[in-house]
Formats: sequence, C-alpha cells, structure tokens
Amino acid sequence: MSQDHSRKHFLAKFIGLIAAASFVPKLFSRPAGIAEGTDVSAARPASFQLKPEARAVARSADSV
Repeated sequence: MSQDHSRKHFLAKFIGLIAAASFVPKLFSRPAGIAEGTDVSAARPASFQLKPEARAVARSADSV
C-alpha cells in the first residue's frame, strides 16, 4: 500500500506543522511581567468563584 502524495496532503501537513510550531514558543515562555526569581504561582491572579444569583429561577424540565 503506497501513500498518495498529493497537494492536499502536502498542504495539510504543512499547515499542521506551522500550527504546531506556533504553539511551541508559548509552551516554553513565561508570562509577561514575571521576573526570573519570582514564583509563578504567586504572580497568578486570584481565581474567581461562581456565586448563586438571588434572582435566578429554578426551572423544571417541562417548563422549557
């Protein structure tokens, strides 16, 4: 079984290679504004929490 080398396969592999190459620098980079000696977890913003809204109405399955 031989592989069919067509323009479509070449372009698909080429675009996939470009997409993969664009993610590599992001994997190894540090976030902006963080000095070399600082802890990365200390520089992260505080996580958010979802809070229940007082105006929210519980709906049953048959009311939709």
